[in-house]
Amino acid sequence: MILIAVNLIYVVSGVIHYPLRSIDVYAIWLFKAKAFYLQSGLPLPILQNPRYLYSHPQYPLLLPLFFSKIYQLVGGVKEIYVLMLYPVIYLAILLLTYQVFRLVGLFPVPSLFFTYIYSMFSPLLAQAGRQHAGTADIILVLINWLAIYFLYKFNQNRPLLTGWLIVILVMIGSQIKLEGLFLISLLIFLSNSWSQRFKYISLAALPFLAWQITRFSLAIPTDFSFAFPGAVELINRLFIVFAGLIKEMLNLKNWYIFWPLFVLAALLKPASSPYIRRIILPSLLVMSGLFTAVYLFATVNTSAYVSSSIDRILLQLSPFIFIIFVDWIKRLIFTRIS
Repeated sequence: MILIAVNLIYVVSGVIHYPLRSIDVYAIWLFKAKAFYLQSGLPLPILQNPRYLYSHPQYPLLLPLFFSKIYQLVGGVKEIYVLMLYPVIYLAILLLTYQVFRLVGLFPVPSLFFTYIYSMFSPLLAQAGRQHAGTADIILVLINWLAIYFLYKFNQNRPLLTGWLIVILVMIGSQIKLEGLFLISLLIFLSNSWSQRFKYISLAALPFLAWQITRFSLAIPTDFSFAFPGAVELINRLFIVFAGLIKEMLNLKNWYIFWPLFVLAALLKPASSPYIRRIILPSLLVMSGLFTAVYLFATVNTSAYVSSSIDRILLQLSPFIFIIFVDWIKRLIFTRIS
């Protein structure tokens, strides 16, 4: 607990002493929030102006809108009030992480231990307050942990409740970034009924489709699109993606020795938990495939895109990856005697 508290103080101090260091924060999220606040509504002149393509005008607007409401509440564009939310989000993630580990079957001390390990990952600390507070990815991490928590907490006795709660999370996530829609993968494997899956997925995708229609009707430009690059270029991009992924997995500064341990645990004892085998692992594979597809077909410089974003992608996937890892470790070492 003391070490986690130290990490919390560390990210709070980062918000205070190193605010607005990330270009994504002040050029995308807080830029749009300020535009919302100053124009007292949808800032169409900003969103429609090609001069501001660097701000990704095609991104959904839920997060900047929420930030602008904070500006209204405090009576001005005072970024510190927005940035101070991020240590709170970090703490909420760690509380959820601990609760999920308890639901998985770990005792309190191992649950705290693994929660502390998770709290130390550099990409998480960075977005919690160390020079990257104000981004969207850590909020998607929170949403993904909530989805896993609902799965373990309610699915055994109230599966319909679990499904509809995850639908709400997908709807919210899809209005933050495109990647937020990828959580819809859980809904594919959550139910054995095709009709129920269709209901879940159709409703969960509605806000995403509504935003795409709105963006098109308002002539909001996009700074990139998706296209088939050709077979040779596709293979080249695939190599770049996997090379970038391996390089990031070996980045001890960000992830310490987590990835070698994860691979070792997978090789020693494959997952047997029904939730892992039936829902978590297939969902992780689908989400990973969707992220890979974005890298392969986006009309951007693949090498630059991978190098600048692969750590954030792994952070978004970390709830699924870490729960698989902890489940393996639990059965290797900490198996509970019921």
